[in-house]
Amino acid sequence: LSLHDALPISLAGNRTMNSRPQAIRNFLLGGLLPLVAFAVVEQVYGTIGGVIAAIVFGGGEIFWEYRRLGKVQGITWMSNALVLLLGLASLWENNGIYFKLQPAIFMIVFSCLFLGSSFWGRPFLVEMMKKQNPQIPERILMRFRGVNTRLGVFFLGLAGLSAYSAFRWSTPAWASLKAMGLPLLTSIYVFIEILLIRFSQRP
Repeated sequence: LSLHDALPISLAGNRTMNSRPQAIRNFLLGGLLPLVAFAVVEQVYGTIGGVIAAIVFGGGEIFWEYRRLGKVQGITWMSNALVLLLGLASLWENNGIYFKLQPAIFMIVFSCLFLGSSFWGRPFLVEMMKKQNPQIPERILMRFRGVNTRLGVFFLGLAGLSAYSAFRWSTPAWASLKAMGLPLLTSIYVFIEILLIRFSQRP
């Protein structure tokens, strides 16, 4: 079992080989459409128009995924629940900054999941791997305990970057970070972890 196999399962809670690509896409791009809709519409119709568009597109994303897969992934529910709650807060205050904090909160949740599980001695990544293969060697589990903690720190860093972009960057720049920057950074990080694991396994 490699990091390439383990991360898609653990991050998205997916247990089937054929659906791993879908799980990766859901994790990296979950809730993307509502945020892009907000960025586009907000430039023309202001905060209220942008938030309403985001909520509508969020509902459409959930409906489309259900029609296509027969179910809605947990990450899709989570990201769009944040879209709805933060969108309502932005409408109440007429301030788009609340809505822009969605990616930061999303990343904080994952950071807490990984760091918290490491702190309590039951790393999330390791527990998911043990469910997949109860016979997995302990030496491999030990290696992934470190990966679990590093993932938590990595997501915390992404949360800080996302929060900074929400307060300091323009709406198009903030949307670009969510649409391209965060998925790219995550992909690069996972690739580095894969290389490190494979290098450590060499004689």
